[in-house]
Amino acid sequence: MDKTSKIYTATKLLAIILMGLLILSILKVLLSISRVTYTSQGTDLKQVVATPKLNEEQIKSREEKRAKTQKDALTAAQVKTSIEIMKRSGLFGSPPKPRPSTLIGIAGDMAIIQTGSGGTKAMSVDETFQNVKLLKLDTNRALIEENGKTRELTLYSGMGSESLIDKGGD
Repeated sequence: MDKTSKIYTATKLLAIILMGLLILSILKVLLSISRVTYTSQGTDLKQVVATPKLNEEQIKSREEKRAKTQKDALTAAQVKTSIEIMKRSGLFGSPPKPRPSTLIGIAGDMAIIQTGSGGTKAMSVDETFQNVKLLKLDTNRALIEENGKTRELTLYSGMGSESLIDKGGD
């Protein structure tokens, strides 16, 4: 390809891109016009145009229907009770159980722990994060207290260190 044909091709591509942008801009304007509202009244323009003039009897009939609908509507307490009944019924499955906290890694004198609620933090001994307190730390184990219960987390099983729970009052 010579220089002239390269310039022609680049110009042609630029023109196509600009035309596409122009079309998108026109569509955006047209869509925004269709959503015009009377700001002072808060009434949708389409509703004003589409709603025919009503006589007094039709207006009264509509008002009666609205009043009946509002009267038949459930109260907040009834809705809350219905939701509780549905939750207890198991209709949507049982609620998810919280995940146990896991030991992600050990970096020096800090343990990297992912809590049951999903938060991850590098913690020092006696530090608390999202109801998890790091009590002790060893080569591949961490002793934590989570929601009042003491648990031992390990990076891997096998050689490395003894259980922290068996050490007693160190």
